[in-house]
Order: sequence, then structure tokens, then C-alpha cells
Amino acid sequence: MIRQQLIRISRRWQTWIALLIGLAMIVIQAMTISKANTNFINSAYVHLTGFDYTGMGSRSYFVILPLLSALAAGSTNSEDKKQRFLSMQLSRETPQKYLADINLSAFIAGGLLGIIPLILEGCYYFSKYSLRPLPKHYELSPIASNGWGAGLFFSHPFLFWLLCLLIIFVFSGLFSLIATASAAFRIPYGMEIVIPFLISIASSLARDLTGFEGLSIPSIITPTFSNNYRSTFPSLFIYPALILLGVILVDRWRVHHDLL
Repeated sequence: MIRQQLIRISRRWQTWIALLIGLAMIVIQAMTISKANTNFINSAYVHLTGFDYTGMGSRSYFVILPLLSALAAGSTNSEDKKQRFLSMQLSRETPQKYLADINLSAFIAGGLLGIIPLILEGCYYFSKYSLRPLPKHYELSPIASNGWGAGLFFSHPFLFWLLCLLIIFVFSGLFSLIATASAAFRIPYGMEIVIPFLISIASSLARDLTGFEGLSIPSIITPTFSNNYRSTFPSLFIYPALILLGVILVDRWRVHHDLL
């Protein structure tokens, strides 16, 4: 069923809208980046979304990422209920198997939507600019020297970029899982897509109130911000663990109370 779900998700108009918005953010980044970063040094790593924070794309991409990730698969469970596909599916497999299939397909779809625009952007900049490591004391270096990934960035920046893509893939997939799990509650159709975004915004508000940068999800998944604060590194593990635990508990509650 996972393969069928992924094919179904790839054909939804919501998926293509999310992808187009993500690509638009990348274009906005390229158009609004500081000219100083292109004039002073030939390096791809001073352009990338999430690395160069002078462009509006970096400021926007990771804020709306929960919406984009949830848009593709977030409402599929609700649609299954409305179209009576769910009852047909449950006649052939257990509720646990159904939930596992839609969760895994939602995670993969959400993760891919989060990183495909960034990969395409990387292909462009990596073909146009140098991939050599930046000098450690370069004044426009996107990564702080005391950041959690500074050692890897200054020695093997391409590997650091791949690691950042992996982090973004995981969080994007988790945003999609939150949306899927939200269908367990009595909320208006389509509201599932907004729930991950609201959680992300709430985390940023908590950061503003407490001054603890590690609370902000947009900050911890943005390479530049994440490496400017020591408190962000543990959050890269704590948030995924909490989200996965929450999804598992919601799904167990659904099965136990026969809410599918």
C-alpha cells in the first residue's frame, strides 16, 4: 500500500502546489541575496537558502516548511474517510497496518517536498560557483566558528550540506506525520495541514518569551541559526523524539477506541 500511497500523493494537486511554492522561495532567495556575497568570494556556500541569511528565501522557507510538508499528504486520511476508501481498506488489513502505511508514505512525501527545492538550488549553485571550503575566519562565513557543525562545514562543506538536508528531510517528514495524526480529532477538513505550522509558530513564540533559541523549530532546522546557538543541537534530537512519541500515542489511541 505504501507504493500506492506515494503514487497517489505524487498526483495530488496539493503536492504540486507545495513544490511550486518551495521553488518560488528558492527563486526569491536568489533574487534578494546580498550582492556582497557574490562579489567578494567564489563559493556556492554563501548563496544557499538557509546558509546565506541576507536573502528573503532563507527567512521564509523554514517558516512555511511545515505547511508545505503537510500539504501533500496531511489530509489523505480524512479523504479516505469521506470517500469510504478507509472502510474498504480496513476490510483487507489491520488498522495498525493501515496507519503504518499512511504514516510512512506521509513521512517520505513530506520529507521529499522539504528537500527537493533545496537540492535543485544546490545543483545550480554547485555548477556555477566553487565547492572549496571557506576560510575559517572569512567575515561572511555563514556558520559560526563555535556552532555544532562548524568543524564539518570548514573541512567538508558539501558533507555538511548533505547533513543539513537530512535534518530538513526528517523534520519535513515529521510535519507531515503531525498533519496525518491530526485527522484523529474532530477538526474541519483541511485544518490538518495548518496544525504543524501552528506548532512551529508556537515554538518560535516560546523562544521569544524565554530567550531559549533551542525552542524554535524554524531556528534549529536553519543551518545558519542552528549553528549560532549552542542550545540548538540537543533540540535536533529532542523534537523528533517528542513528535514521534506523540504520533505513536495518537495512533494507539485511535486503534484502541476504534476511531478510524
